[in-house]
Amino acid sequence: MPRSKPLKRAVMLEFLNNMSFTCDSCGKSVKPAFRCRECREIIKLSEAHFHRIIPASMGGKDGLGNIMIVCPKCHEDVDRIRLKRIKHQDRKLTHY
Repeated sequence: MPRSKPLKRAVMLEFLNNMSFTCDSCGKSVKPAFRCRECREIIKLSEAHFHRIIPASMGGKDGLGNIMIVCPKCHEDVDRIRLKRIKHQDRKLTHY
């Protein structure tokens, strides 16, 4: 699959700024940690991959509603699954 263009830094910062890094119970500041949207493992921000749900090549926008955070392994898996799905859809379309 061709490498997609990277998300704009401003979009990633907006995404992070909209997240709360305080405890909902006591209000104390907490270290940012994220869960991979696919495997649910806790990942550090430095390891997090920002992934477009709808790829830019298919009209996906660089907006908050089109971003998910995944770990590096799941990012590869999500891209591989997406490529298979696209190839399968293309094959179905050519049989008509």
